[in-house]
Amino acid sequence: MSSNDPLALFHAQLRDLWHDVGSPGYEQLRAYAVLRGFTLRATTIASLLTKPIVPRWRTVEAFVDACHEHARHLDLPLPDSLFDQGRWRADHAHVSTVVASRSQYQERSGPRNEVSGMATTVLQAGSIAGGVHIHPTSPSAAPVSAKPIMEWDPFDLDVHHAIRLDDSTTTVGETALPKYLRRDHDEELTTHFGDLNRSVMIVLTGGSSTGKTRALYEAVRGHEVLRSWPLAYPRSADDLLRLENIAPKTVLWLNETHNHLSGATGEVAAAWLRALLESSPGPVVVLGTLWPRYWSALIATPLGERQDDHPHARGLLQHRVHRVRVAEQFSAKELSALRGDRSIDPRLKTAATASGTGGLVIQTLAGGPALVERHEHPDHLEDRYAAAIVSAAIDARRLGHRQPYLSPALLEAGAYGYLDDRDRVDPAEDWFALGMARAAKHPLYGITALTAARREPGAGPADGYVLHDYLEQHGSTTRHARPVPDSLWEALVTHVDDTEDRLLLMQAAYRRLRYRYADRLFHRLTASVEPLQRALMLPTLVEYGRLELALTWIEQAGTLRHPFVHPHSTIPALRKLGRTADALTLLEQAVENKNNSLWAGRMLVDLLVELDRVNDALAVLRRLSTLDEDGDPERFSLEHDEHPWDRMLAHLLADHSRTEELQELAESGNQHAREKLADLCAENGEWEQALQLVRHGASWWTWRWLARNLAKAGRIDHLRTLAESHGTPTTELLIETLLAHGHLGEALERIGRQTGDLAHLHNDRLLALLIEHGCEDVAITLVSRQTIAHTLDLSPRPDRTTTWQELRGFSQLLVDAGHADKAETMLKQLVLDNTPNGAELLADCLADRGKWADALELVRSGAPWTLAWLPKRLSRAGNIGKLRQLADSGNSHAREACTDLLMERGRVAEAIEMLRVYAANRDDRAAEKLVEILAARGEESELRARAAGGDRYAAQWLVALAQQGKLGDAENLLRFGLTFDGAVATVAR
Repeated sequence: MSSNDPLALFHAQLRDLWHDVGSPGYEQLRAYAVLRGFTLRATTIASLLTKPIVPRWRTVEAFVDACHEHARHLDLPLPDSLFDQGRWRADHAHVSTVVASRSQYQERSGPRNEVSGMATTVLQAGSIAGGVHIHPTSPSAAPVSAKPIMEWDPFDLDVHHAIRLDDSTTTVGETALPKYLRRDHDEELTTHFGDLNRSVMIVLTGGSSTGKTRALYEAVRGHEVLRSWPLAYPRSADDLLRLENIAPKTVLWLNETHNHLSGATGEVAAAWLRALLESSPGPVVVLGTLWPRYWSALIATPLGERQDDHPHARGLLQHRVHRVRVAEQFSAKELSALRGDRSIDPRLKTAATASGTGGLVIQTLAGGPALVERHEHPDHLEDRYAAAIVSAAIDARRLGHRQPYLSPALLEAGAYGYLDDRDRVDPAEDWFALGMARAAKHPLYGITALTAARREPGAGPADGYVLHDYLEQHGSTTRHARPVPDSLWEALVTHVDDTEDRLLLMQAAYRRLRYRYADRLFHRLTASVEPLQRALMLPTLVEYGRLELALTWIEQAGTLRHPFVHPHSTIPALRKLGRTADALTLLEQAVENKNNSLWAGRMLVDLLVELDRVNDALAVLRRLSTLDEDGDPERFSLEHDEHPWDRMLAHLLADHSRTEELQELAESGNQHAREKLADLCAENGEWEQALQLVRHGASWWTWRWLARNLAKAGRIDHLRTLAESHGTPTTELLIETLLAHGHLGEALERIGRQTGDLAHLHNDRLLALLIEHGCEDVAITLVSRQTIAHTLDLSPRPDRTTTWQELRGFSQLLVDAGHADKAETMLKQLVLDNTPNGAELLADCLADRGKWADALELVRSGAPWTLAWLPKRLSRAGNIGKLRQLADSGNSHAREACTDLLMERGRVAEAIEMLRVYAANRDDRAAEKLVEILAARGEESELRARAAGGDRYAAQWLVALAQQGKLGDAENLLRFGLTFDGAVATVAR
């Protein structure tokens, strides 16, 4: 869109409004919309700010009102005209008219948001943390066709070919599929098609070759309504986003849905899908399939300070998707029925017999186990050649080669490193051709490890090969910790041209400290990557010891103002690894270049203070306070100060008793300094000077200061007067003071007056005083009403704890005062009111009182909190045996609690062995904890072996230990990284 396009200008005005009110979080705006009587979802806000279509007027109205409420609550000095609904409605009507008129002349086949001429980029709809994704257009990309399912070949929808019992006969189309056998998941799938008057998304999850895609195919084909709806199959996130307008009564086919929800455009596609499901003018049915590990990865909540990579995908899957689980195995009853029914398709019966007692009928039907057997146990020379090629294909895919086609050149260049020692000596000149023939032309039950394809137009030899997904899934599990030979790395660097694949491969190479290849991939990327991809690269460079490359690139990038171009998740990781110098360097660079100054400046100042470099911290703050506000996109702080640096500077001077400097700052007009100086004067008994400062202070702090100090001095009369004019916060101090001085009647009377504002009237001291005066029922009423009000988190205060922590603290106050029964009753009522975390707190209360049966009844609900609750209680009781049983059952919280308890009791070797087992089973947290222990114990050889196998935590710790001079060959490791076998590389290698 051009800058003169009315729609583009309208969206720019919406984004400007959002920035003007301080860029509030989407959930916060949602809560303010509720206050104004609107329903406004977070994903709708994301679409409103980023999606180049005309929104509904009701959505615009809700958004403007929510922004107005947010600005009013923060007392921001913004003109009322900014929120004039009449003006916004007129602008919306104008844009709607222009777009409607324009749409009569536009072709539907091409993307409407395409820029012509030299600016060949597309701004795709969606949001990643509030931004947009920009990527090159694909003029040659074929449009995604839509036609009823009966016109689709099932294999074009990725239904697997079945085994063939007689290789001399070949069938095509539907006849190539055995008769479908319905199972339990088919019944569940059918129930979700019950209401086709609203949009729905259904995702089948299960391992490779378990029948997910066939189940969807049969469900649509057999449905009397859906079989006539057009079905579209976009193969990637970009193809999905290219479907600019989805007509009502369409089936959207997203087989292997991780291809649509991951990668650089995955988050944009997730937000787009959620908006489609919530606001489509007519019903749309979205169908997808996922392996369970992809589902788990996409819905995982990041721990601690880690970056949240999939917020929109997680929201989509958890809140808008019906998940149907497809069992990996046939039950004994199903197997018995299959083997005894003569009418069953002979291929299915053969698969049932060949699968043995394992029940992997569908996998056997697709020939998967046979392929694995041939790959892992090759019988003769050609099989060994084929095994080397297939191993290279599996490793290429698990390292990040996401394009479905593997080129012959890549496979040939990469495979020789997988040959046995005996086969590497004087191999046949045509060894690769022999291996490829075995892998791609000699089927087992009708399928091959590699499927030949031709991407170029016209007839000719295969120019790409697709790895069978059963082999890919199996190999990604069995080979996930194996080192990758140099031959494949060299092939990947040379033959992979896709930018996103190069990015993933670069990350995989750095994760193994294979600098020789990672650096080359990085330099090939720098000329072509987009801002979002650049943002994804920066933390990788920093965390794996390439800080200088990162800093140089940031300096040259020219996109420092882009909201994603700062490795915000990297600083905590560097601190944890003891790489403080790197953290300082990165923060100083960000501040110097005014790159997200608010975030970087705060973190830099905090770090300098922590390192006892107060003078340096003050210098940073003084420099930041001179920044042009209009040049800083984050000029509003979390506390909503318009001048956060002035506030931080004043507080830091006061905290370190720099009175003279504080005085100078106050005289220069810094109101925060004036307030802190008044505090210091009052603490020293210099009341005349304090009051003089207050008299000439800004109104926004003087009354607070007076109220606070009047309360300290017990001046109730003056506090009453102040409360009449300044409302709830002062009233709260007045009530505390009345209670502290024994004026119970007046305190209760004033609490009664606050019924309309109980969400604010609460703090620990006030509650403790009420309990002390025997008014615990009043305190319980306050807490209960306040908790319900804060469920929407409407008015967070920086000096307050979360509602959950307040509830826990208050219930403990009641117990300590001898009111355990009342604490239990209160928590039970909050559970009935569906208060977040109420059930967990009640379970704790019951367990503390010895009511284990009642507590375990709550735990049996299976709510998410229960996974961590039982391990926590077992750990508190010191029950290692039960913890170990729970840990071995797959509970990650129990694993962590059990190993922590073993470490506390000095059973370190046992803890390490447990962690090794769990890490080998892909438990990420166990791998992280194991590496921390190994690093602390100086186990360099195991760290290097783990890093060579792809353990990113081991690689990060090796870099940290090398920088700290705790490794024998630190200099070479930091310069050249590791070799294939985990040895420290040298220049020659």
